[in-house]
Formats: sequence, structure tokens, C-alpha cells
Amino acid sequence: MQNLSEVHGRDIVERDRIFVPAGDGATSFVDARDVGAVAAVVLTENGHANRAYDLTGPAALTYEEVAAVFSDVLDRPITYADPSVVAFVRGMRSRGEPLPFVLLMVGIYTTARLGLADRVTDDVARLLGRPPRDVATFVADYADEFRPAEEAGRDRVTASERSGP
Repeated sequence: MQNLSEVHGRDIVERDRIFVPAGDGATSFVDARDVGAVAAVVLTENGHANRAYDLTGPAALTYEEVAAVFSDVLDRPITYADPSVVAFVRGMRSRGEPLPFVLLMVGIYTTARLGLADRVTDDVARLLGRPPRDVATFVADYADEFRPAEEAGRDRVTASERSGP
């Protein structure tokens, strides 16, 4: 999920769009906060030696569906641009992104385009005793980061306030 804010947040803020070449493939978005919580459990509790876990979010969504979630939560229309791979590479390179990084992203989004990123497991829920965060929760928690600059000062919430006690 953090790729949506860290890598693609600029497009959401400035252009009201998600600009990734994933076609209509779905992805089981996982929140890095859940990954960190699972890591804490695995590193501090017994019974995890030589075990592997497949951490996913609670559902696989297409980027069209993710854009709809953003639209609902942010109360403004966010679209999914679905650029070609060539248009994506050109767009990211025009922003100064290094070619190896852009090609890595192409590989990641190609897995979604090919239908290879939609697996959903219950590993996060089993390890944490609660369901993984969904995309709507992620967007709501970080909504201020997705606001255009003229709105960003309103209702500003710090990272420590977002993470709670």
C-alpha cells in the first residue's frame, strides 16, 4: 500500500490519478504497518523458526477498484490511467526516476497485469489475531498526504497521531 503514497502519491495529489501499467490485474495490497507487526511477532515469539509466511492484504483489488476507494475516501474523483509500459517508463523517466527503478516497477506491475499478484492468504490475520488493514483504512489514515497542496494544511495530522497509542 505504501507504494501508493511513496511512489505514486504525486500523481494522486497533482493529477487525481493512479498511473501504473497493471492493466485489469488485481493485487492483494498489504500495509507495511501489518508487515512490521508480523515481523515483531515472528521475532519475539516462539514457533516461527524455519517458517515462511505469505503476507497479503484482506482482498485483491484492481487498480480501477483502488481508484474508486481513493475517490470515496478522499471525496474527489481519482481515476486509474492504465498507461502502456512505454508511456509509464517515459513518464517516470521524465520525472528523473532512475531507469533501474522504473524497470523494477514495470516488473512488479507486470505481475499484476498477468494475474499473478492477486493471491490472498490469512497469514496476517492468524499471526496478529486481527484482519489485515484494507485499502480504505490505509487511504483514510494517510488522507492528508493525498490532498492537493492548497488543502494540505487543513486537518493536518502528524505521523505519530496517525499511528495512535
